[in-house]
Amino acid sequence: MRPTAQPETILTDAPQGAVLFGCPEGQDARVLAAMARDLSREKKVLTHIAMDDTRAAGLIELFAFFAPEIEVVYFPAWDCLPYDRVSPNADIAAARVGALARLMEWQASDKFLPRILLTTVNAASQRVMPQSALETSAFTARTGGRLSVPSLQTYLAANGYLRTDTVREHGEFAIRGGIIDLFPPGEDMPVRIDLFGDEVESIRTFDPATQRTEGKREEFSLRPVTEFFLDPDSIQRFRAGYRETFGAVLPGDPLYEAVTEGRRYNGMDHWLPLFFDKMHTLFDYVPARAVTMDQNAAQAASERSAQIKDFYEARRTLEQSFNKKGKKKDSDVSLTGAVYHALPPAKLYLDDKDLEAATAGALTILPFGVPDGVATKDGGGRKGRDFADIRALPDGDVFGALKAHLAHLLSEKRKVMVACYSEGSLERLKGMMAHAGIVHMPEMAIIGLEHGFVANDLAVLSEQDILGERLVRRQKRRK
Repeated sequence: MRPTAQPETILTDAPQGAVLFGCPEGQDARVLAAMARDLSREKKVLTHIAMDDTRAAGLIELFAFFAPEIEVVYFPAWDCLPYDRVSPNADIAAARVGALARLMEWQASDKFLPRILLTTVNAASQRVMPQSALETSAFTARTGGRLSVPSLQTYLAANGYLRTDTVREHGEFAIRGGIIDLFPPGEDMPVRIDLFGDEVESIRTFDPATQRTEGKREEFSLRPVTEFFLDPDSIQRFRAGYRETFGAVLPGDPLYEAVTEGRRYNGMDHWLPLFFDKMHTLFDYVPARAVTMDQNAAQAASERSAQIKDFYEARRTLEQSFNKKGKKKDSDVSLTGAVYHALPPAKLYLDDKDLEAATAGALTILPFGVPDGVATKDGGGRKGRDFADIRALPDGDVFGALKAHLAHLLSEKRKVMVACYSEGSLERLKGMMAHAGIVHMPEMAIIGLEHGFVANDLAVLSEQDILGERLVRRQKRRK
């Protein structure tokens, strides 16, 4: 049975801008989950800003274990540098659009359940497509309904889907007569639509590896794969905005020509604002929110802002250099047409003041320590027992010390759990504990915790705390 008891401290009454200490890894997820439950009664969404993708991935795993009933929407950052010449990974772009769409569904829902929006410093500091664009970008089909194949093809082309012979990846589609295969972003399996004329006879999921159909579905909905569209209106806005921002367009500008022709061009995402009349921020999608952030997240945001300005200035310097060369040799298209015209940072990113306003009153999460001079609340977690001191002794009996420590924890009426990295290591450690004569075996679970923690109701020991870092092989967290 999973330990689901919650921290005793009610945290939503913390002063604005306060610091919440006593939240080591593991306990932090339990505390944030408790906050999300409290905030749901106020019809608010907990928005947590993690330092980076690795930290966010760890929290997602912990939320799934300690609070599986809470819906967590993760909004990732692009995996490319500011003002890069390459686009973000297609899966990341699709995940971002899917997250924004889900946030809009939260706003429209009558039921308000505990919810967490999890993002990162880099993602929170970047502007996003407006809600109005997403509201009109869905495509839905139902069994027994009508489906125009030309209309579907137009939608797929404008919203970033790639036509292939065989659908295996997210964002791909294939049309073979009256059979249409689609792999919508955010779905576990692709769907196969069987048409009779323009009537949808059936919708089935299928295995992308074997291509065999499996379950039935009554309907499906599509969302864009990319964060901008190549429909006629978007193309017109881009062309007008590009000329207004950068002046006359020189012959051979590959970006301008690609957009004009409705083609994708690698790196075009960095001109995202030109496809829309205005941009929104992630926080516009969660107007009723309470914000928490990792320790040092505010400092990381300032560093990110400085990095963006540096990259922008570097692009501007190159552009000015190319312009000088172009004046001397106007016929040389390679010097004029391929110039990188960088949008001003304010178009794409939030500056320090914008981000401070959006996160006003944020609660900073600290693993340990009680800082001076600021309002604080106690998350109730403390560092757990690490047996490194016993392992360092020539005749140290780690499992003897573990046995005594477990007995002590149980005498304090705490639930006790041992976190392991894999099923194999769990079985190995369980065997070693049984061999050492530990009769009252604690609960054992697979969670990627490097170190354990102690809270009022729960004590967690990690595999690494017991065996040491060199004796375990931690599974790498994926982005």
